[in-house]
Amino acid sequence: MFGKPLTTFESVAFQVAEHLTTLESARLLVYKCLWLKDRGEKHTKEAAMVKWLGPKASAEAIHACLILHGHYGYNMDSPLDQRWRDVVGFEIGDGVPEIMKGVIAREAFGREYIAYRG
Repeated sequence: MFGKPLTTFESVAFQVAEHLTTLESARLLVYKCLWLKDRGEKHTKEAAMVKWLGPKASAEAIHACLILHGHYGYNMDSPLDQRWRDVVGFEIGDGVPEIMKGVIAREAFGREYIAYRG
């Protein structure tokens, strides 16, 4: 675009920086969850956080890429199109975000402070 790499434009570089930071945060949360599991400690809350945040962060990053690429991003020949479908599948397959948030809230506050009794 305009004869130079997209990342030389500040608005694009800043978006990439934001998504890299969010994805790295999700990765570190995965490591914490695995560390807790390896130690035999309770990790239900962290697992739910990972299952909610990972796909969410990925979907937001892919969506930003689609927008930056314009119409080509939605072209079936673009790898972004397949990535988008894959990550939406993770959001549904690992447990819908609302369920994961419910698990997080239950583990953080206790069963007596949640809206439902399960």
